[in-house]
Amino acid sequence: MSSPLPHHPKKRPHSDTLCLQPVTWEETFAETIEKAWKAQTDAARKEQHAHDMQKAGIGEYAKGLAKRRKEEAEAKVKNAEEERQRKVQAFRRLQRLRQVNAKYNQQQQANADNAKKQTQAEIEAQRTKERKENEETLLATKAEDDVEQSMWAELLGGNSDMTTAADADGRVWKKMLAGKTEGAKEQADKVLRLLETVKEAEKAAQAGGKGGSE
Repeated sequence: MSSPLPHHPKKRPHSDTLCLQPVTWEETFAETIEKAWKAQTDAARKEQHAHDMQKAGIGEYAKGLAKRRKEEAEAKVKNAEEERQRKVQAFRRLQRLRQVNAKYNQQQQANADNAKKQTQAEIEAQRTKERKENEETLLATKAEDDVEQSMWAELLGGNSDMTTAADADGRVWKKMLAGKTEGAKEQADKVLRLLETVKEAEKAAQAGGKGGSE
């Protein structure tokens, strides 16, 4: 029978002094088989280790990918909700601005309408006042004209030339006073001075006539 397979090959020194047993073919074959089995086992172990590492890496990658996708989905939902809230707030602000603007425009229109009504009322009141003043002025002027005409008739009655001149001056005076109140006193003073001049001229004419008759 053959001897059992050794775990390690025997190292046989090349020495002629040692008396060692020769290496049999069984030992050589067993050593070759052991080396081959060990190499195959190491290769299988390395392959399994690589497979395990790859499998673990894929698992970790899958876990990380799933976590990342979950976070992205949650962030997407959160961003969508925030965007919706921003749009809602912007719409509400726009509605408030529109309401404030509409109220402001209504107030401005009401103010403009009130100002227009007030202005129109003031214009009508001013027109009424001016019309009344003009009527009063015309009445006063007519009364003054009547008095002045009476004065001319009383002072110059019987002298046709002087009466004609006085009527002409009276028409000029009335034309100057027509529709006016300012300066009426000054114009009246001028007329009175004119009357005094006429009186002086009449006295001079009468005196001249008496002197001629004598």
